[in-house]
Amino acid sequence: MKKNLAKQVSDPKENTQPDLEGLRADPIEEILDSVLSASVEEAGLQRKLKKEDKKRFLAILERNIAVKVTSSVQVRSGPLPPAEDLAKYEDVLPGSADRIMTMGEKEQDHRHALDITSVQAEIRYSNKGMYIGALLLIILIITAGYGAYIENSLLTASCLGVGVLSVIAGFLKAKIFK
Repeated sequence: MKKNLAKQVSDPKENTQPDLEGLRADPIEEILDSVLSASVEEAGLQRKLKKEDKKRFLAILERNIAVKVTSSVQVRSGPLPPAEDLAKYEDVLPGSADRIMTMGEKEQDHRHALDITSVQAEIRYSNKGMYIGALLLIILIITAGYGAYIENSLLTASCLGVGVLSVIAGFLKAKIFK
């Protein structure tokens, strides 16, 4: 089995995939052992390595023949790609950079229009609240005046109290949330 695997690893023309069936519990050690045996045979070294030399060599191979996987992530925001990517797009399809820039400008105009619409809606909502509050305060004052006219002090006091407390609460809320 070792010779077969060593032959497969050392001679890539015959078979690029080593036969990994029936390997020991540690396949990496088995493959390294086979590579080592094939390298010794290729180098013409007929003597066998001592067991401790073989283990030391395998340890060195495991450390030095490590597969390094790196990944990079580019994070960007906005509708336009980086300048390097824009140049590549232009190389592939002439005129595409101008189209991408136009798309970015349209996106920016759209966002601005949404912001303007949102701010205008918030102002309308705030104004409606002030108008309704002022209308309710006027109704309370008229009701308090009617209570004074019919000499009902409870109605007058409650309407004026609610009105005054509502105005004070509105001013305090505006100060706190400002």
